[in-house]
Amino acid sequence: MACATTHTSKVQGAGLCCSAVQSGQLAPTIGSTVLVTDAGGHCGHCSVVASKSKKHPGRPVLQYRRGGAGCPTTGTGCCALAA
Repeated sequence: MACATTHTSKVQGAGLCCSAVQSGQLAPTIGSTVLVTDAGGHCGHCSVVASKSKKHPGRPVLQYRRGGAGCPTTGTGCCALAA
């Protein structure tokens, strides 16, 4: 299975959370979390969580959540997670 290199049709390259894994800010292990700022200037968290999919249960996947602790206000595979 090939890893995605495009996050969306508007943004070339890896997504925000995948970039955090590739740069070493976010460990590719379940339970890891890092504070990030998206392109719109919004604070959020990138986390590695266990997949709930019936096809690949428990596999590490990326999750982005806007806001959360530490913030002033409230995809298809990443190659860095497979490494």
